[in-house]
Amino acid sequence: AIAFVSQYLYLISLVIAQAFIFLLLHYYTLLTESAYVDVLLYSGIFVVNVAIPNFNGKSYLEKLIPKLLTQGFDHIYVLDDASTDGSYEWLKIQPDINTIKGNENLGPTGNRNRILPLLKDGVILFLDADMELISDDIANKVKQHFTTFPNMAVLGALIYSDKDEPMWYNWGYENSPKQDGVAQALNAIALKHFHNESVMETIREAAKGWIGHFESIEDKEVDWVVEQFFAVRADIFQKMHGFDVNFRRYHEGPDYCKRVKTEGYEVHFVTDIELKHLDMNSGNGTKRTEALRNSTRYWYKKHYNVPDEIIERFFL
Repeated sequence: AIAFVSQYLYLISLVIAQAFIFLLLHYYTLLTESAYVDVLLYSGIFVVNVAIPNFNGKSYLEKLIPKLLTQGFDHIYVLDDASTDGSYEWLKIQPDINTIKGNENLGPTGNRNRILPLLKDGVILFLDADMELISDDIANKVKQHFTTFPNMAVLGALIYSDKDEPMWYNWGYENSPKQDGVAQALNAIALKHFHNESVMETIREAAKGWIGHFESIEDKEVDWVVEQFFAVRADIFQKMHGFDVNFRRYHEGPDYCKRVKTEGYEVHFVTDIELKHLDMNSGNGTKRTEALRNSTRYWYKKHYNVPDEIIERFFL
């Protein structure tokens, strides 16, 4: 009789436990969006930190950082890539700024990866030093977009050029050899006939699905976004081991986007966050041109196994 009672009580406890689990799961499905956000905030996913790669950008940082401090970010990091203009000395005396000093100049890509040992959860917003913030409440907007798209790994924003026009290559389609060829041809025609509306209308129609900057500006899922404003989930950034440093500068953003999309994540472009690129152009022109050539060459070899002679002839 005692054994029967013990077995009966054991079965009753299993039923109660299963009922409790069912009710708990049912309760979570009824959570409001606000409660869902609270849970994510508690887990750390919505801590939004800014990481600014800097090389000799002191004059730009002096304008950017005061505005950043009003935006509601949890922490602001400046990744200094062995600057020689007094950036580090100025940053050391700025309150509420965390400065990571590099003793070696790694270039923009390697410099961004200096944040890898420091941030493992939440969101990291990589923001170039030569950006001017147009929108307000950017941290909360970033949080909201990562709530709306829980499978999003990268978020990009609307960037204007220093001529106050939407910047070319703000977002785009995957840079395949075919896509790149179409883009080069249409860009060349557009630059020659930019003020001829009939020609531009034909280009806009032909560019659909090929070149993002000839399409309407609207929120959308995209293949890649530009690195100047590049918000990533830190846990995925850790999983992907950051940016590929073989891209010393140029193409590291599209490469990262391609890798996360291969893992099943999404990349989104939004228009409610607006910035202006002041175009600092750090480094001399010759080195920048060589870096672009090297990154383009590496991109086509890495992702498409294009022979060197074809890359040299058609893409450089």
